Amino acid sequence: MFDTGADRTCLNSRLTVDLGIDEEELIRPIEVDGIGRYKTVFYRETAALTFFDSDRDEHYAYPMEMLIASRATGNRNVESVLGRDVFDHWDTIYRPTENRLDCEVVRHTAIEGC
Repeated sequence: MFDTGADRTCLNSRLTVDLGIDEEELIRPIEVDGIGRYKTVFYRETAALTFFDSDRDEHYAYPMEMLIASRATGNRNVESVLGRDVFDHWDTIYRPTENRLDCEVVRHTAIEGC
């Protein structure tokens, strides 16, 4: 989910299972406040997200401290969100009549080897 109110990018617990992330290896828990005054536990992990342009001839990598939701029962409905730590690097136009979100990179953080 593209979330203009999220400071950080977060992965939900369902996606961590799909990606094979072992929660036992996540060691930096943090409580995060969300909408509706709920608190949920996430783990802070160093990561890099890579995006490809529509032609797949260019890619853009963003190093970050990603938040990964714990698999606790209360986190099952927490969605993955793409936060401002990534999309602040983009100019974005929402086209509701086309059900489309267009993004153009305006700032890029290079990662060695990417």
